[in-house]
Amino acid sequence: MVEAIATFGLAVNIMQVVGVGAKFIDLAWKIWRSEKEIVDEFTTSRSISQDLKVALQHIPITTSSPRDPVEDEINSRILALTKKCGTVAQQIINSLDNIGILDGSHRGM
Repeated sequence: MVEAIATFGLAVNIMQVVGVGAKFIDLAWKIWRSEKEIVDEFTTSRSISQDLKVALQHIPITTSSPRDPVEDEINSRILALTKKCGTVAQQIINSLDNIGILDGSHRGM
């Protein structure tokens, strides 16, 4: 039951990463078209990505005693998905930082 809840939570986090990625692409296109008011949306995307990265670091991976091979496989898959989501969130943060969105400020384009 715990694995199912953790897996569901991870699936929700994955959907958030995909949603943030799509939003990032849309926002990048708007900035390219020189829509200056978009900076606040970039800041929000960066904040969401940062929050997601922190949340992913706190997903509990349980172990059974004695070790259950099925549970171990589930845990290793959850861990792999968690790491991949964290990597995507960090890539979004890095991309926003590279274009000048740093902690709510804007360096210019």
